[in-house]
Amino acid sequence: LVVDQFEELFRYAASAGGDKVLSADGVHARDEATQFVQLLLEASRAPPSRIHVLLTMRSDFIGDCARFHGLPEAVCEAQFLVPSLTRDQLDEVIREPVKKAGATIEPQLVERLLNDCSTEMDQLPVLQHCLSRLWDKAGAAGGGPRHLTEAHYRKIGEFSGALSQHADEILKELPGTRLQWAVEQIFRALSELDKEGRATRRALRYSQLVAETGVEEPAVR
Repeated sequence: LVVDQFEELFRYAASAGGDKVLSADGVHARDEATQFVQLLLEASRAPPSRIHVLLTMRSDFIGDCARFHGLPEAVCEAQFLVPSLTRDQLDEVIREPVKKAGATIEPQLVERLLNDCSTEMDQLPVLQHCLSRLWDKAGAAGGGPRHLTEAHYRKIGEFSGALSQHADEILKELPGTRLQWAVEQIFRALSELDKEGRATRRALRYSQLVAETGVEEPAVR
């Protein structure tokens, strides 16, 4: 039984009140989360059980397991921290897909990418997006096999700015400042920082999203 992104349970359990007095919905959410964890623990502990429970979560949320009785002990018994890729492995991640697609990439660009992503915590998803943007930019040149270059890299905003630049481009394509403002309000409503400063998703019903953003429904949709 695989429970991916288990840290979402912590957000769910604390979604309606935090340290304040919980509402009825908050108590229900907390109790549901507690019962869910206990079911997982019981399933994994049953003597004749052939059930194996695998939880995946961001490492910075491991301490939050203490919110549920018995969970820290179970996690400690079988904890595995997924290691970061080595420089040689990252090199393969960059070169091999390009090679298999019949394209080429400048060696100096590979070195730039390796150096620029080496200090990032969430390097793989950002690197994936950066390579995707490089691929599109190289294809826009037209004619023959694609060749990814440092010039393309600079045009997409490099590793640190590629995602923001892409988001800004999409935002500018929206007709009118009203829709652009709606996007900002929606993203603010759907994310939040917890007490430790960690960015997490904030799940909302669509009706709540419309009400909280203060934007008319057609614009939100």
